[in-house]
Amino acid sequence: RTQHGTLAEAGAQSHGRRVCVLIPGADVSVLQADVPTRNVQKVLQALPFALEDRLAEDVEELHFALGKRNDHGYTVAVLRRNHIIQWLAQLADAGITADELIPTTLALPHQDNSVIVLQEHNEILVSLPNGIAFSADPALARTLIQRELTGLRNTAVCDKATIHASDDVDTDELAAFLESLELQVTRTPLSD
Repeated sequence: RTQHGTLAEAGAQSHGRRVCVLIPGADVSVLQADVPTRNVQKVLQALPFALEDRLAEDVEELHFALGKRNDHGYTVAVLRRNHIIQWLAQLADAGITADELIPTTLALPHQDNSVIVLQEHNEILVSLPNGIAFSADPALARTLIQRELTGLRNTAVCDKATIHASDDVDTDELAAFLESLELQVTRTPLSD
């Protein structure tokens, strides 16, 4: 059952429950890192150096959350430490203890061989079958989809796309773009 309300109202209902908090996908980079070890401690130590050339910020100011290993390496969520501190403080002020912080991009459903897209009015969230996910404005999202899809198709099949959007969002331009990339496009309306 979907409910709407303030953070304080959510806090009142969160006691004794497992709490997963969605955080803005635009604040989190979800990347792949190929680290040649399965020792978790060594992977965590190597991540900042393995991803340093792909990040615009000082790795000392970033938090690296290690995800699952797949054929492309480890999925890694990277975000600024000060964002985590701010979010946790806001949640604590509302009486909420978060068990997990999940970027909106990772809340998208995952399907093999498919690009999953959630189109909102001014933002597009994208999840690729290799674990890479991002959020961007519509123009940049198209550029990133094309770039990531080109690299992905060197190692895997990706021939489908699903667009999720509410009824008041026009997805025609995005659908035409995805079809130009030789993807079979399915549109799924969001009910809420």
